[in-house]
Amino acid sequence: MDSTKYFRATSTVERCALILIGISAALTSVLGLFVMAGHLIKNESWVQLGPHFVPMVFNTALCFVLSGAALFGKLFNKESWASKLSILALVLSLMVLAQFPLHISFGIDTFFLAPIHHKVATIPGRMAIPTCVGFIGMAVRPRALARGI
Repeated sequence: MDSTKYFRATSTVERCALILIGISAALTSVLGLFVMAGHLIKNESWVQLGPHFVPMVFNTALCFVLSGAALFGKLFNKESWASKLSILALVLSLMVLAQFPLHISFGIDTFFLAPIHHKVATIPGRMAIPTCVGFIGMAVRPRALARGI
């Protein structure tokens, strides 16, 4: 399969759409990397927009990086690369989500590093349920569309 098929858009609208997809993928990945760096250097202003906002946890930032990179893989026709990154985000999100009804901890909330915010989260370091569902939807949707579901 031609690796440049996405760059052979036939209309201006298609070219603009591809540019927007590329920008979205880049911004998503950069946002995640920025927040991950904030956690690593313990800079609260990189992790939380303001004192009245909930900070982004490390695993959420990691899922943003994985999702953005998967979108790049799709854009550059690297299906296996995109699929593997998407599955990693899916598995991480499913594992975090499973902890809520099971009332257990798999240790993935603090696997990479200890959370820097404890006062705003019910379970420090854990992604919120809607965040997990959003990442699951982003990982599952392309596969469902490919199968005509």
